[in-house]
Amino acid sequence: MHIKEILRDAKSQLAESGISEVDAEHLLAHVLGLSRMDLHNPVLVDSTLLAFEDKDVLEEQFYDLLDRRLNFEPLQYLTGVAGFRYLNIEVGPGVLVPRPESELLVEAVLQHIENLPEGVIVTAHEPMSLRGLNEAIPVVSLTGEATNAARNDTGELWTRSPFVL
Repeated sequence: MHIKEILRDAKSQLAESGISEVDAEHLLAHVLGLSRMDLHNPVLVDSTLLAFEDKDVLEEQFYDLLDRRLNFEPLQYLTGVAGFRYLNIEVGPGVLVPRPESELLVEAVLQHIENLPEGVIVTAHEPMSLRGLNEAIPVVSLTGEATNAARNDTGELWTRSPFVL
């Protein structure tokens, strides 16, 4: 398995299809169980390859994923992961891949929340969608009557944090 040749070939195919060439690195890193940046460390790549008895299987897996990418299947579905802010979220068919615009929207909302006075209630109509993000979000402290209202509105989300988004 010649990593540089494989990447060069894959990047060429992706470029011809109008797909970002960097996707080849993401796919190869996924197949090898490395980060994309680790691919640029030849010692680490070589030691990783030595751990595999049948390198043909790795190459086959890579080219299978590349073919799917060339058919415009989202990269995130192929690797099973999508980055969103500071999180890696599991994705796949049936799970929407977070859009970059969503990150901008979340950033704007978080900026707004930071400027709210204490005691202001910030709740979501669908608190279920916030599971897993709760710990990464700056929050607003609730006091007095605001606390009771938030408990009633958020259910289970409330039990994990004395704060509500």
